[in-house]
Amino acid sequence: MKKINSDILHPRFSREDISQKVKSLALQISEDYKKLNPIFICVLKGGVYFLQT
Repeated sequence: MKKINSDILHPRFSREDISQKVKSLALQISEDYKKLNPIFICVLKGGVYFLQT
């Protein structure tokens, strides 16, 4: 298996950028659905972290 040179891999987004975007999306979803009672189903690994809060 070919090794990946970690010197050339750089994160595209910082943790802070991702955290801020997730918070922004959560606020938008809360606002859009505040008068409704939606049911969300998580279908991807890792997606549970977005649905648990």
